[in-house]
Amino acid sequence: MRKGHRRRIAEGVYQDGNGVAATVHVGTVQLEERFPAGTSLKVIQRWRQVTAERLRANRVHLTAGTLAADVEVYLATLADRPALQALRRVHLAWWVSRFPNRSRHNLTAPELRTALAVFAVTKTQRWPTRPAALPTPATVRHYRTALYSLWTALDGKDAPNPLRDVKPPRSDDPEPRALPYEIIDGILAAMPERGQGLRNEPRSEVSKTKARLKVQAYVGLPSKQLMLLREDHVNWQEPSVLVQGRRKGKGTHTTRLPLVPQAVAALREFFDAKAEGRFSTSSARQSFRRACAAYVKQIAAKDPKEAQRLDAILKGVRPYDLRHSYLTMTYLASEDIHATQKMGQHSDPRMTNRYTLAAVDPRLKAAAARLAQMLPPVKPPVK
Repeated sequence: MRKGHRRRIAEGVYQDGNGVAATVHVGTVQLEERFPAGTSLKVIQRWRQVTAERLRANRVHLTAGTLAADVEVYLATLADRPALQALRRVHLAWWVSRFPNRSRHNLTAPELRTALAVFAVTKTQRWPTRPAALPTPATVRHYRTALYSLWTALDGKDAPNPLRDVKPPRSDDPEPRALPYEIIDGILAAMPERGQGLRNEPRSEVSKTKARLKVQAYVGLPSKQLMLLREDHVNWQEPSVLVQGRRKGKGTHTTRLPLVPQAVAALREFFDAKAEGRFSTSSARQSFRRACAAYVKQIAAKDPKEAQRLDAILKGVRPYDLRHSYLTMTYLASEDIHATQKMGQHSDPRMTNRYTLAAVDPRLKAAAARLAQMLPPVKPPVK
């Protein structure tokens, strides 16, 4: 299951790509706790019960001037952005639980810095052997950003803000996520040709998920842009596709991108399968993972060692890595980071650099080739 996409498994309990999250909502306070995948539901529900009782016993009545009161004022300003409002509520509830009766104007940078440090340490101590359940630097930054945004929304950008002196943790370096296309084709071939059966509906003769994944592999579109794709966006005579602008980051403008023959074939399958419109990304991820396992099993029947190597390569793979693969190949073909940036529709070239980690910079490769000619030849080993 992809990170950020949740599936409800019980009241107040959700499963996502990092494990299980449990939430408790009492009055205006909402707390969330993470548990490793496989944790007993009985243990999780017990935590919810104990936490709810504690919150009700210590329930804070909103007092003007307190951080809790400011949170409600700030959340009201996000009424037209319900998804962000819900996310901010979770993050700010944690700050309220740390400083329930305090005015935020009396909070100091050292206090806030210590609170974030304790947040990371207590999680690490609780699950020392389950790194997937630990808060990443990005998670810690989200909690800091929530309080920072509250401050600027209520006081203005130029007002004193102690969060300016609380530096966010540095993000982990991204890892290469590209796959060789012979592996991608093997995974896609391992997927069933027919669609999954739905309740009270006949099973589709073609797999819409497979058609969508092919477009992601050969056009490089993320899921949200794929959902906006329509057949009249494609110019079949001069192969190109009109791609809607993205809101992510600084945002991008709608643009037309060229298509390779493999992309044209993938798009024809996509529209023939009537795969347009919204779809479940978590379901697509599950189908993709099943295809990966089936592909590894096919290879294992012929070459167990190769299957073991392949299994290591595919560990944690996700449909979005098809986009990484496409942009990596674009970089190798063009030897131009700016062309790759335009193909990937990135407003910031630093984002494009994350998609080229699986490829050696052509300039470095050329330099290494010249260096090899200048160095003494390799001597054969003495027998």
